[in-house]
Parts: sequence; structure tokens; C-alpha cells
Amino acid sequence: MLNFFKMCYFFIQVIFGIICQKTKADMKHSFILFILIVLLLVIDVFLFLTYKKNIEDSFKKETDITFWQIETKSSELLSELLFKYLWQREKILQKHIYVKNYIENSKTDPLKLDLKPLYNKINKDLNKSRYNIYITDKNYIIKNTTFKNDLGFDLSFARDIFEKHYKNREIGVSTPLFESSTKTFFSYSDSYYRYKGDEKRGIMQISYMYTDLNKRLKELLNTIKNFKTIQDVKAFTKLNDGFVVDIKLGEYKSYKPDVNEVLKHEKEGKTIDELLKNSGLKKVENKDSIYYFFSAKSPIYNDMSILYYVEFSKNKLKQKLFRLNVIAFAATVISLIIFYMVLRLFQTEQRFMWQDFFMQSSMHQLKTPLSIIRINNDMQKKVCKESRFSQNIEAAIKTLQNSFEDMHFFFKDKKVYNKEKLSLKDVLEERVEYFNNIAGAYEKTIEMKCYNELYVEMSKEELTRLIDNNLSNGIKYAKPTSVIQIVLKENSLSFTTNSKPIKDKQQIFSKYFREDNTKGGHGLGLFIVKSIAEKYGIRFDVISKDNMTTFSYEFKEA
Repeated sequence: MLNFFKMCYFFIQVIFGIICQKTKADMKHSFILFILIVLLLVIDVFLFLTYKKNIEDSFKKETDITFWQIETKSSELLSELLFKYLWQREKILQKHIYVKNYIENSKTDPLKLDLKPLYNKINKDLNKSRYNIYITDKNYIIKNTTFKNDLGFDLSFARDIFEKHYKNREIGVSTPLFESSTKTFFSYSDSYYRYKGDEKRGIMQISYMYTDLNKRLKELLNTIKNFKTIQDVKAFTKLNDGFVVDIKLGEYKSYKPDVNEVLKHEKEGKTIDELLKNSGLKKVENKDSIYYFFSAKSPIYNDMSILYYVEFSKNKLKQKLFRLNVIAFAATVISLIIFYMVLRLFQTEQRFMWQDFFMQSSMHQLKTPLSIIRINNDMQKKVCKESRFSQNIEAAIKTLQNSFEDMHFFFKDKKVYNKEKLSLKDVLEERVEYFNNIAGAYEKTIEMKCYNELYVEMSKEELTRLIDNNLSNGIKYAKPTSVIQIVLKENSLSFTTNSKPIKDKQQIFSKYFREDNTKGGHGLGLFIVKSIAEKYGIRFDVISKDNMTTFSYEFKEA
């Protein structure tokens, strides 16, 4: 994954380099962000799909591994169980023959016979009692037994097996079967017993309990319990005669199943056996679960096979995918918001770029006509002498000239200006003289008060632009017949006008911003003032209230 991110970073760098090389110019930051966000969105979608696939693949691998662990442990358990069965089978037969002869030779009805002495006899040589005796009536109901849990249990579901053993003149000994009430494996022998000449009075059984395998069985159950995704797990032992018995591998309370439940489990086992008729493993999947069906022949006992059924719930997978979808949705929404904001920024910068282009074109168009007008006005004053009309023309020419110089300064802002030591008072007097006839044309007066000399170190062109833009704004926005006051005191310079209050004192210094659209202008003057002030560390402030507005500048003395 780390290598993938490195590749993505390298890819972004390559794309960025190509774009910069193609444009052969500095790119707008918004456009760079725009390209990067598009690339990141593509990468995010790819990562989402990849991570989603990894989650699904990991879940499937986990279920596969879990299933094979269950299958391996249960196979080991059953293999050891069958080994013990083959070792114990002959002893079970001997015990069965002994008990059968005993009850048939007894004068007491086997259903009422005290089985305790007989029970002690067959368990005499064992550390723990493992053999039990069961005697049924003609209806296959257990009426007399040393294992009280099975008293009254109906064995009629196994009638066909009993009949088969009777016809073959043999005593049946079952492979180990799981007993739900004790959670232990048993083997059962069976045969009909006689009483008073009745050869088929009932069934007599001997059981053997494999208690030494309980520890291994517990380990298997703990393995299943540790996997939270397991919804259900079942195992069945199937004999070649078709008899199927289930093995409880899940967690459950001890209980004694009835006949219907035994038949139901047998039917489930046969259904799985039929499903696996042509293969040993089948995997079925739907939107909620994954099912594994597996069958295997016992390596020890050829007449027996083992059937497995394991269901894995997809709830855990769904929770992970849901969290991933929520994160992806949130990331997508955030990305789209950022994308929209960058797009708007890009559009704004594009608009400003076209405005810049238009302004540069306008500047070139104005230069020649403005020069012609100035020359012709000067010639007119020489020929016809100066008049009120020529003064108004001169004021208009100077206004245009100031706007032209603003545009020229703005679009040539990369020029290196040489600093020099300047008298702020001298420059102020020069610019006030220049603007006097402009103010007169607008019926306004400029009043200047200089209380001291102040020398500053900066370029004259930039200082001129700072002063001129404050004067031209004062003339433009001051009320008719009002006075524009300029005060130089210590290292502070202020311009005060009687004008409408300014609503947004911060925004007025923005590029192309004009608070009052009824007045002319390009919205560049105060932007230029701000850039010059920041360049030279000049602190500036705006106070606007009660129809009085003051722009103040605090210079660093040279």
C-alpha cells in the first residue's frame, strides 16, 4: 500500500511537471488545485474499490480458513474416536452377550429387573463407569435402564436397523454417536431379547461412553466459539446402510431430543449427502450468508463418512462495508465541496485574468489618444489663452492620466523600483499642486497642513501612487464644496474627507472591489495602496463614521 501511494505521488508530480512545461508560464494556484483534486478523486475512487475488494476477499479467505480448521479438528476428533471404537467394539459385543444371557435366564421380567448388580459387574475392571444397560418394551420405549436420562426414550426411529440385525442373526454395534444430553460420544449395541418364549419381547442395548475424548471435543467447540462470523455449524456421521446421526458442534444447552427431532436431523444429514453426491465440497453464497458443505470418508473405518455444514454470517462483512461506504460518502461530499470551491476560485481567477487582459488592452488604447489630447490642450491654451473650459479639460486629462498611471503601475508591478531618500512634505506639495485644478473642477478644495519634515526611504513612483490614489479617491467621494484635509504630523500622514461612511473597511482594499458602483473607477487604487504599504511596512488604518472618513498611514522614518 505504501508503494502505491509513492507511485500516486510520483504520478501527480509528473502530471504537474507536464502541465507547467506545456504552459511555459506560472500557473494559477486554483488551476493546480483543480488538477490535483481531480487526480485525488480518481485515486480515492480507485482506493475505495480496491479496499472494498480487499475486505470482501479477506472475509472469504477468513471463512475458508475457518472452515478448514473446523474440518481438520473435527476430522482429527472423529478419527481418534473411530480408532477407539474399533479397539472397543469386540468388548462391547462380549458385554452385550453377557448381559443378554443374564436377563434372559433371569426369572424376573427384564422390564422390572434390578440392573444395579449387573451394571457393577460389567464396569468392574474400569476406573470410571462407561457401560450402561437399556431395556425396551415391544413399542421400543426404554422402560428399564442404568442411564436414567434415557428412561422413557423412544427408539422406534431405529426399528429398521434393529430388524436388519435380527434378520442377519447378528448383534449390532453402532459407530460412535453423539448424545446431546451429556455432550459425549456413545456406541450402542442392540438385539432383541427373549422372555417367556417371546423372541421379540423388546430391544436390549449396551452403551459405551468415550469420556476420554471430552477434552478434544471441548477444544473443537472453543475453536468454533472463537469465530464470531459462524452462524451455524453441524456435522453428521453416515453409515453405508444409510443411517445418519448428527454431531452437535455448536454451543447449546444440554437436552434430550425427541423422536421427531432425531428424524429431522437424520433428514438434514441425508439432504446434505444428496447435495454432495457428485463432489466432496460445495460452497453456496447469498446476500446474507456463505454456506459450506463437505463430506469425507473416514481414513479408519471404510463403512462411514463424515458430513459437514457450516454457515458464515455476512453481518460482520456488511458492517465493515457500511462503515467504508459512510467514510467514502463523507469523503466524496467533502471532495465535491472542495472541488466546487476550487472551481469557483478558478472561475474568479479566470475572470480576473480576462479583466487584467482587458485593462492592459485599454491601457494601450488610451496612451496615444491621451497624449494627443494633452498636446492639443496645451496648444489651445497658448493660442486662445487659458479659460474655465481649458481648466476643466486639463482636470479631466489629469484624472485620466492618474488612472492610466495606476494601470501602468499595476501591470508593471514586477519592475524593481530604486529606493531613495524622499521628503514626504515635498512630494505631498508636488502632488497637491497637480490635483488642485482637478479638485476645483469638482468644486472641492484640498487643504494641506505639514507640521514637520519627514524623510522616508522608498521609490518616488510608489510614494506618488500611494498619495495620488488617496487624493483621487478623496476628490471622487467627498461631498460637493467640501474640503479634503491632508495632515502630516511626526511620522503620520492622514487624508480626511466629508463623505458617506464606508461599510466594509477591509474589502475596499481588495482587487477590483468598488463599494459605490455609481462612481467611476477600476477598483485598483486602494489595492495598489495596500500592496505598497505592505511592501514598505507602512501601517495603515481607516476610520469612517458620522460622514467623516480618514485614511491614515504611519511611515518608517529614513
